[in-house]
Amino acid sequence: MVAVVTLKVTACSGGAAISGAQVTDGYNSVYTNSYGEILVYWDDTAYVGYGVDIIKSGYVSRNVVLYNSQNGTTVTTCLNAAESGGGGGGGGGGGGLSCFIVSAATGSPESQEVMALRVLRDEVGAKSTIAAALIDAVYDEYWQFSPPIADRISADAATRQGALLAVVRPLLAWYGLAGTLALSKGDGQAELALLEEACPGWMAPATIAALVAALRRDGAVPDDAPDFVRSIAAQLALGASLPLVDWAILRPLQTCWELAAGDGDIRSAVAAWLSDAPVERLVQKPSADEVSAVAGLLDFDPLARRHLIARFDAPRTETNTSCGCVGR
Repeated sequence: MVAVVTLKVTACSGGAAISGAQVTDGYNSVYTNSYGEILVYWDDTAYVGYGVDIIKSGYVSRNVVLYNSQNGTTVTTCLNAAESGGGGGGGGGGGGLSCFIVSAATGSPESQEVMALRVLRDEVGAKSTIAAALIDAVYDEYWQFSPPIADRISADAATRQGALLAVVRPLLAWYGLAGTLALSKGDGQAELALLEEACPGWMAPATIAALVAALRRDGAVPDDAPDFVRSIAAQLALGASLPLVDWAILRPLQTCWELAAGDGDIRSAVAAWLSDAPVERLVQKPSADEVSAVAGLLDFDPLARRHLIARFDAPRTETNTSCGCVGR
């Protein structure tokens, strides 16, 4: 069977249709018509989605993933105008805290994915001073290893698509589910479905999970890893050595793909991950109000909430054990 989606490309400012935009999967290219539209189709028995890059002179390129569930619909996406003298592509930037790898994989520091990440960061940080400090500390470590990786991703369309599918989409879906549950925005069913869709079986989840596990365990990339992964082995090893990066990026990435390869409760895994947040590195003697505020982010899972509170109550000389909710 073939999934068919009408992809409509517009300008983010004003919403005008963009004709003549190149839509490519890294191997084949087509161009949008005068209405800014193009038919995109793929074999829905072999894939659960299809990723394409959209490129147009004068605009910032972006990557879009279309899913089987969108078959028969029109999907509209927009391109931001490039800065004067600029073209497509994109790395970090954009003011404030930036996510270099997400910007590179999606083609813009102002992409919908980057903006969603910023909104989530701001909302979580506003709920708890401890959470805000943790987010800032994660970014401090992230900047130590991510720019060279983002540069490599930006340079090649196929690499961008691979990074988007294997790393960026799963992590954004994980953070989206965690944010919805922590901020009490709903039961998380929609976000749970997105997370399951972001880690599809056709991506060989067990292989990806094993690669991330080896990186976390050994601090090195396996010899049989893809060429691109081996080309950035030094940067990945540096990232794996950073404790906040391990917790914020590598652990959820490994967990997402492990759950996709087998069985498990994703909500409980997210709760366990949140309750193991390395906050003790940031705050030695938090006030009762600060503990209450950060623990409130785990109201959706009482066991994980109690675990987090117990970690604050435990003597700092002791080693805090991981939450027993879900084994890693």
